[in-house]
Amino acid sequence: MKEETMRNKINNITELHAEIARLKQVKSEQELFLSNQVALAKAKVNKPFGFIKSLGSFFIGGGESSTSKGSSEFHPDSITGLLQLGLPFFVNKVLFRKAGFIKRIVLAFASNQAAGMLNKDRIAAGISKLTSFIKPNKTKRRVVVKPTQKTGL
Repeated sequence: MKEETMRNKINNITELHAEIARLKQVKSEQELFLSNQVALAKAKVNKPFGFIKSLGSFFIGGGESSTSKGSSEFHPDSITGLLQLGLPFFVNKVLFRKAGFIKRIVLAFASNQAAGMLNKDRIAAGISKLTSFIKPNKTKRRVVVKPTQKTGL
């Protein structure tokens, strides 16, 4: 490379302009090569992080995907991901141990779909409704004492 830059002595102004133009072209080629190499290195480094990010979004519910049921929007979260993994296992291994293969597949599919419709907000709303149904009302009852009537006056 040194030989290429120091190949000839520059004798006049036209040779100087030609050498400047050649050096600018070499500079742009090297910058292009280096930018391509940096992009390849970034792609190689980001590939594992992309996999981890997609795996995390499965459990955490990242992303902007939403399915709307009626007018309310549904956003899956970590509870949804865990239920989609755990509920079919629980149903097949605990509740329906002696069920046949086809029944297990159907039940796993149904439980997976049911788990897909649950998230933290829906579970919290269900629990609050259940607790409000179970809790007694905190209104105080007024005791009315009626005077006894004396007869025989």
